[in-house]
Amino acid sequence: MATPYTIRESTRAKHVRLRVSAEEGVVVVVPKGFERHQIPNLVERKRKWIERALAKIAEEERHTPSPAIRPDTLDLAAIDQIWTLEWVLSDASRVTVRQTGTRGLQIQGSVESADGWQAALRRWVIKKGKEHLEPWVQRLSDQLHLPIKRVTVRCQKTRWGSYSTNGTLSLNAQLLFLPRRWARYVLLHELCHVAHPDHSSAFWDLLARYEPDAVRIRDEMRVSHTNLVPSWLRAREAVTMIPYIPATYESTSIDGAVVYTAREETMSTRGFVEAAFSKALRSLEEILEVVPTRRVHICCYRTSTDARDALKRDVPPTMAMAPFTDRLNGLIVLHSSELHPLNRDAVRAHRVLAHELTHLVVAELTHSVKRLGDANAGMRVSAWLNEGLAEFVGFRAIGEEDRINNAIREFYSSTDERTFSQVSCVLDALDSAVRAHAFTLATGVVAILAEQMGPSSLVRRIDEIERGLPGEAMCSHATIYGLLSQIG
Repeated sequence: MATPYTIRESTRAKHVRLRVSAEEGVVVVVPKGFERHQIPNLVERKRKWIERALAKIAEEERHTPSPAIRPDTLDLAAIDQIWTLEWVLSDASRVTVRQTGTRGLQIQGSVESADGWQAALRRWVIKKGKEHLEPWVQRLSDQLHLPIKRVTVRCQKTRWGSYSTNGTLSLNAQLLFLPRRWARYVLLHELCHVAHPDHSSAFWDLLARYEPDAVRIRDEMRVSHTNLVPSWLRAREAVTMIPYIPATYESTSIDGAVVYTAREETMSTRGFVEAAFSKALRSLEEILEVVPTRRVHICCYRTSTDARDALKRDVPPTMAMAPFTDRLNGLIVLHSSELHPLNRDAVRAHRVLAHELTHLVVAELTHSVKRLGDANAGMRVSAWLNEGLAEFVGFRAIGEEDRINNAIREFYSSTDERTFSQVSCVLDALDSAVRAHAFTLATGVVAILAEQMGPSSLVRRIDEIERGLPGEAMCSHATIYGLLSQIG
């Protein structure tokens, strides 16, 4: 049986190397331009070594607490805080985390579902990371005169941190669980990349100036870090979207996502998608103050036929498939036939990915999966607002405030019930002109709501808003204006 693996292209790599981890499985790192038809033979030659490495990981995981076991405490050693957890089972579909007292957390909702409570606690850890890691690294940056433009905190699977030449320093929220001197070492390590973007001797000399024990700390971290970070936080997510990927497609990992492309398009597509995805993530963080906590899968189908055969349905050129259950990751579909025009328009690619990522965030936060209804069903308010929010974020991401203001004016000018009777149809059944009008009206409503309650609050309250409406919560002129009056 062939060994499954992921290919990762690296501009820094000079030779092919294999990496095996519990988080990512088998990864083949190749230099840029490497002839990929050679990879299967290379992997086969190393099969016995791979099997031994996987067996060792499996043995270690046997002695690690199951990620499904709910923790009683969180020990954030880097900031000297220990939090006590209280678990409350309720009928609420969404799991929430609420602070109680000075160092207490109450986790409430469907806490019997490991995926639900893990995602909720992961969001809390990221929030805590932003509160403490961002100002910490900024203070070090000012003290050492190593300037950075911005800091992001996420929950990466394989990196403690990274620095981009555009001035962005990314940190892993899992640093909170490490000893303080280890976490400080990582911050200093990444800051030294401001002066030296490589791992040259000059880089290590600079790091040693700020942390004389750098080499010893690095070695300690390699041996012991997995015992400090909770298993539920570093658990590898089941890649359950793989059945939707053609067997002949290649996968390459980027920060926060896996990109799938036809073999002949990998080189031309990956870099473009990576740049657009990175910008889209930054936009979500700035506008909604949240990013997906689960890994995103972006499949660039070469043709519409490839997409239809894999997904067993007709799909638009871009589409986000939000998690259908708690165990599924999010999939963003891009047809390569549509992607190539985007290659000439990085701004459009930025907007499209920000739009689709918004759908995944809404699904993760509220369980309001983008439901388009049955053949003759109406459009529910939550699904309609979901579409409007995605449009709103997409336009704001690229600075098109005029489009948002025009949507507000168009909504206020649409006073007849007939307009909303069209909107309440299933969007997939509408012709392009009516569909575009439906999206515009939804964008206008979301812009008004966002002004009143803030975009970050709105994204978390779509389900709550719908539950507060009468009847079946279908779109109508009276329902929407009643909603605006209620919120206002």
